[in-house]
Amino acid sequence: MKKKQLIIVMVIIIGVSIGGGFGLSALSRMMHGSGDTGSTNSIIGDWTEDSTGVTVTLTEDNVFKIMGSEAAKFTNNAKDKTITFVYAQSYGGQTVNMTYTITDSKLTMTNVATGEKQTYTKADQVVPTTNPTATPEE
Repeated sequence: MKKKQLIIVMVIIIGVSIGGGFGLSALSRMMHGSGDTGSTNSIIGDWTEDSTGVTVTLTEDNVFKIMGSEAAKFTNNAKDKTITFVYAQSYGGQTVNMTYTITDSKLTMTNVATGEKQTYTKADQVVPTTNPTATPEE
């Protein structure tokens, strides 16, 4: 009988441990603002800066990349729609606080200190432009 009780207790402990791990993972994602990466309202992913065409990436592990190169670490408060970038020394080593909004496939970030706005389009939504002066190859 004791062996059966020990097995039941072990199964309960394993179940609680697995469930707790999933709960902690979800809590961590919520606190970091990573959220649902498949959502159109998620800041995570590839974005193309509207005025320059430069691609930036915000990763699930809180890395901000410019054209594939790690430029900063960031923290995202999805509830307040704020994001803080701590740039690498090679990118100036500064800390920048931004607010942001996401509407459809558009991301607008506003520098809290300067009021400067930057707009981005979700990379998979960017329509490539063609060069009207290019001649077709034969």
